[in-house]
Amino acid sequence: MRPIDRLTFWTAAALLAGAVLVRLPSLASPPLDFAAMRQHHSALIARAIFLNQHPTAAPAWQRDTANDYVAQATIPEPLVVERMAAAMYEATGVERLQLARWVAVLCWFVGAWCLFAAARQSFGDIAGLCALTVALFLPYTIGASSSIQPDTLAFLLMSAALFGWTSDKVPAAVLLSMFAVFVRPMAAFWLVPVGAVVLRRNTDTDRSPWWRVVATALVIVAPAVAYVSYRAANDSSMSARIGATLAPGLWGSLQYWRGWAGLAWRAFGVLFVAGAIAPIAIRSGRERTWLWAMWIGYAAYGFLFNLHVSTHPYYQTLAVPMIAISVGAVASRVASLVRPAFAVALPATLTAGLVVVGIQSGVLRPSPHANDVRVYQAIGERVNHSRRLVFLASDWGVPLRYYGAVAGRYWPARFEIEMYRPLGADGIVDTGASNRLTQFSRDVGGAEYFIVTDQNELARQPDLAALLAARPVIERTNDFVIYDLRSASAGGKR
Repeated sequence: MRPIDRLTFWTAAALLAGAVLVRLPSLASPPLDFAAMRQHHSALIARAIFLNQHPTAAPAWQRDTANDYVAQATIPEPLVVERMAAAMYEATGVERLQLARWVAVLCWFVGAWCLFAAARQSFGDIAGLCALTVALFLPYTIGASSSIQPDTLAFLLMSAALFGWTSDKVPAAVLLSMFAVFVRPMAAFWLVPVGAVVLRRNTDTDRSPWWRVVATALVIVAPAVAYVSYRAANDSSMSARIGATLAPGLWGSLQYWRGWAGLAWRAFGVLFVAGAIAPIAIRSGRERTWLWAMWIGYAAYGFLFNLHVSTHPYYQTLAVPMIAISVGAVASRVASLVRPAFAVALPATLTAGLVVVGIQSGVLRPSPHANDVRVYQAIGERVNHSRRLVFLASDWGVPLRYYGAVAGRYWPARFEIEMYRPLGADGIVDTGASNRLTQFSRDVGGAEYFIVTDQNELARQPDLAALLAARPVIERTNDFVIYDLRSASAGGKR
């Protein structure tokens, strides 16, 4: 690795310090602004692991409702992040979600430094600082960096692996790539192509044979493939989850392409376009080839994971290393075309621009959802932390499960029914409100209450609204309504 001068080092250190400061407002609030469903999914699993080992650390209903969620959830990845969080809870003797978020931030910062090193190694100091700026100050990464989910750890491992590949540290790069793909299998779409380019084009005269490239790729993906295969063979819900990943019927849907493009723009904005020209903008060579490989990998990722990449915003997180390095590469090219004084100012200009965008987007302000936790807790207390609920709530009702310590069945939104319908048998069947409520009530052993926190969604389902209008109301506030289902007509038990 090329030696780093003092000015570049301290500039990078200042960026890291500034990144901590801009994250303080979001870290002071519950994680309800970024991938709330996915984060609380991991939080519930970590809670279940911890409380099953230490049942006296919390009330029994908290453990029971967490276990109820785990029993319903399909968990495709190995529970690395969740077990890490549970281990931290065990070390402190109490569940502290905030601690797990700070560890996620630490992982992100180490990964961002690896991206800085990788971009600097390949394209120079300006590229390294700009890549670091994107990883730390892009508004999307403010939430992503403190997210309790496998993507944060995968970001660290991916970034470290990319630094290994670009520095020709092949054994370390292979090992880190293997861990990254094990934690989040989709990382293979970027790491395997980059590794193949580096191995194949190590130098102009020294090229690895194709059998070595293929063998290395197989080594990288083998642990993840073995794990997923084992799970699929022993868990029918896992097979259904894999089947729901690829929906060929969506390829011809404008909604899919619009959704993917919209979520990519929402995550990266104009930097997505700037990064996309990197393989064209930089001079020819191995670096240009592996940049092309990363973008082709991203296209394959979105094409094969088409359902999720067009509906789940956090599925853009694994593309952050590609965007950061690509923007750094473009910045280095721009720096070579302008006066040195302008070139030196590029990282500062980019940082200032991203901070302004962050302020305008609201990610640098306290969460507007801070009151939601009190709402969920009030619901949990009002229904006595029941495990026999049906609920129509935002984020699939997972935050309601976590803060309210309740359990039951989530009522799908209209969008989900319409979007998942192309999946056929693996999708959500549109059976009508009455039949679905009867089935859900039977699933939970006789539903006691129907909770609505998403009034806008209820208005989109008039058949459900009419059905609930005939039920007694236990409590109605500006934030939620609790309907009484404790009668035979709702398929429940009095």
